[in-house]
Amino acid sequence: MENKRQIELIIASLFLITLILVTIAIFSLENQTKIKYSSNSVVIQTINYPSKITKCEVTRIPYEVYTFLPQEKTVQSTEYQVQRMSYEDSSKSYTKIGMFNEEIQTYEVKVKNTGCSGGYFKVQYSFTTLCGEKREEFLREYIHYNQEKTFVYKNIQGDREKISSWNYQIISETESCSKTNSEVIPKNTVKETRYKDEVVCFKV
Repeated sequence: MENKRQIELIIASLFLITLILVTIAIFSLENQTKIKYSSNSVVIQTINYPSKITKCEVTRIPYEVYTFLPQEKTVQSTEYQVQRMSYEDSSKSYTKIGMFNEEIQTYEVKVKNTGCSGGYFKVQYSFTTLCGEKREEFLREYIHYNQEKTFVYKNIQGDREKISSWNYQIISETESCSKTNSEVIPKNTVKETRYKDEVVCFKV
């Protein structure tokens, strides 16, 4: 009976020792791996294997984005201007003998309307006679757009004093001209660089 009691005590002692060893082993395994945290990186360190230390960092990686502008188009704008009609002019003078042997002095001014529309033109003549007297005459005619007309003034000796010199001035009416400006906007591509955050891990 006493031997049986001793055997039970030995078995209980062995069980208790085994339980303590298992507890110590579990506690040691829990302390083998430590995880350290920082604001910028995470370090996973295995105490038993220092060659496998891994470091992870947040890195900004650039990438390109292409934006396509609208299709090519033409933008037109109209500008209006009020101005006198433009023109081109030329002149000549000559003398002829009439049916009754009279001397006819002829003064011609040719005017071409180069404006935007038809309108009235006035040719104002300035004459100087042999006696030094000055006088003015004028003729007014309607000229269509891109057309020309010849203004003719005649001076007949006997009816008027003979003319020694002359000049003229052309006065045109005002008109409203429109001018269309065209601007071509081409199709274009804009490249933009943006950034994204990625976690990059490497062994130390």
